[in-house]
Amino acid sequence: MDLYIGYIGSVRLLRIVVCKMESQALIGIGILLLIVGVVLIFLGVLISALQGGEGKAEVGGVVVIGPFPIIFGSSGRAAIVAAVLAVVIIVLMIIFYVLVGRNPPA
Repeated sequence: MDLYIGYIGSVRLLRIVVCKMESQALIGIGILLLIVGVVLIFLGVLISALQGGEGKAEVGGVVVIGPFPIIFGSSGRAAIVAAVLAVVIIVLMIIFYVLVGRNPPA
């Protein structure tokens, strides 16, 4: 992996870009994250079943189509949590876009 450290124009915004990352490594990381997610869901269901009793589940999500977010949830609280997480993710995406730029150096 090569690291590129430079400045953008007169703004002198420090940007660190990890270049030439192998696509196979990214595929491996993606598959690993999927497996970890499935295992965590399985463990959550197993722990909930072993504790017995009735459980209460709330679900929520956000679908972004262009600039329009569609927020849904089984309760108001779940919808608010989903909206806040969506805003955090969108802000992080904007920050990474600004830091990395549209065309990272080769």
